[in-house]
Amino acid sequence: MKNTKPLFGIILAVGFIYLGYYLTQKEEEYKVIVGYVTIVFWSIIVLFAAYKKLTTKKQTT
Repeated sequence: MKNTKPLFGIILAVGFIYLGYYLTQKEEEYKVIVGYVTIVFWSIIVLFAAYKKLTTKKQTT
């Protein structure tokens, strides 16, 4: 269960990125803006999570 939490978060973020991409295909201007903001925000979250996952060292105590 402990190993699935980061995976669940990454899958959730990728889902929101896909939702943002879907919104950019709409014709209303506000939906396109929200789509781009969603893509940028969740991409930053995914990059930060990947950076933290790769740079943290496990403690064996």
